[in-house]
Amino acid sequence: MGVRSAVLLSGVFIGFVVLYLVTRNQWNWIKLMRRLMLGLLLSVGSIGGWIYWSSLPPTSPVSEFWGISLGSSKSDVRFLKGEPSEIVEPGTWVYAADRGRTYHLVFGDTDEIIRILAVSGPGFDSRASLLGVRTGFGTQRLVDQLGEPSRVLRLPDDLRRAYLYTHLNAVFILEQSAVVSYGIYDVEGGDPYTEGGDEVGRTSSW
Repeated sequence: MGVRSAVLLSGVFIGFVVLYLVTRNQWNWIKLMRRLMLGLLLSVGSIGGWIYWSSLPPTSPVSEFWGISLGSSKSDVRFLKGEPSEIVEPGTWVYAADRGRTYHLVFGDTDEIIRILAVSGPGFDSRASLLGVRTGFGTQRLVDQLGEPSRVLRLPDDLRRAYLYTHLNAVFILEQSAVVSYGIYDVEGGDPYTEGGDEVGRTSSW
């Protein structure tokens, strides 16, 4: 404890003693201390409860990412984001963002969004996240944040693995035990990957 802190605490203690001596015949100090202790206990309990609930994994599915909702049409996407930087067949639009990050918007047979995926460029960008998870998070940190995944799928060459959280509509891609990309997908449309293969319905570009 520093000198300033010690002086401050001493001043507070002395002030409390002086206040007690001056008001002991006027105030009901026993009743006052009981109220103070009750208020302190309620405050500590509230803070503890908030910390506990904040530490619980999220339970609500995510239906919107990068300002675009699952089920959006190509017309909606053009209105919101403009023309894509690149169109990858079949049905994948790529938008370039800052720091080399790109967003891959995958359309289904009805030309509606079924997947929205963020792919990081060189290095890790800490400004973007999904459900509190950012690129660079290790496997254990991902699990600590969201709980155990519904499934873990092995991707080509055993270099990457897809961690699927079906109850959250979320997928996280890990390489060398670190998150390199993430996004949301329409769970009813099936897994975005097959075990040991690339993304369903297209060649792998992320």
